[in-house]
Amino acid sequence: VREGNRWIQVTSIPFQDPSGEWLVAEVNVDISERKRLEDELRALNETLEKRVAERTHDLHRAREEARASELRFRQVMDAATDAMFVVHGGSERIFSCNPRAEALLGLAAGELVGRHYLDFSPPEERERHRHAAGRSVRDGAYNLDVTRLLHCDGHTIWIDLRLSAFEAEGAAFVLAVARDISERRAAEARQLQLEEQVRHAQKL
Repeated sequence: VREGNRWIQVTSIPFQDPSGEWLVAEVNVDISERKRLEDELRALNETLEKRVAERTHDLHRAREEARASELRFRQVMDAATDAMFVVHGGSERIFSCNPRAEALLGLAAGELVGRHYLDFSPPEERERHRHAAGRSVRDGAYNLDVTRLLHCDGHTIWIDLRLSAFEAEGAAFVLAVARDISERRAAEARQLQLEEQVRHAQKL
């Protein structure tokens, strides 16, 4: 029972007096401190339960947002007109790619994922590509305007390369965007050849 600001525990103890009459003795114990601790513990449990519920909700929402973000990223990659590769920063292996990347190198995604990115670099370009990847991780982004990749049949492909570093779920990645400039390079070569032929004709 409560008496003012105090909680009192009342215990009734029946007993018989020497004449055989039944009487009741009451023992009163002040349990205010115990009640205070019980109330604090109850409030703490309620607070913890609320925090767990909020944390669970936040984690669920974060997972949903991550899935939505991943879906949007996948949609952007699939719709891109340039080849796109996601390379895992630790293993330096291709983590994912888009259809344009498959077309560029002549391999299906299942044949590209898991391969080291330097597997598709001509030997004379590997050091440049390794340097570019390191710079992108260090500086956040790096561009390699004119370079080459190896097609699965062995011929080289001229590309412009854009590298961007990012993190996802605590892991480091590099997004490589490769634009095929082979036709442009071929047109430039033809133009140079024509100019050389004109100069040669003028000397005759």
